[in-house]
Amino acid sequence: MVPDSTGGRLSKYMHPSIACRVLGVTQAEARELGPEKLRTKAAGLMSAAHPDMGGDAAAAPETIARVKAARNALVRHLEAGLGDEEALCDQCDGKGYVRSGGWKRLHCPKCGGVGKE
Repeated sequence: MVPDSTGGRLSKYMHPSIACRVLGVTQAEARELGPEKLRTKAAGLMSAAHPDMGGDAAAAPETIARVKAARNALVRHLEAGLGDEEALCDQCDGKGYVRSGGWKRLHCPKCGGVGKE
């Protein structure tokens, strides 16, 4: 996780509606674009925020981290085929299980093994 200027932390488990807002697309546009074009759009946003490309040097690390988190969350969401209001479980990362003792798989206590919140 990356520090946020508000004192909080940027989680890699961002809700799809927030991720769309960060990337400047609607959820319908995100589905139409698909994962590859979303990655390209995010790369353009990160490039524009970079200080060498005219971005604000003080805000660049946070902006780039926020765009990366949004990109990762939205691509994961699209690749999992979830609906607009569904989100991947943040404890098991959508797998439905957690590891205990190294190799043992247990149903995720948060989502009950479904992988969705």
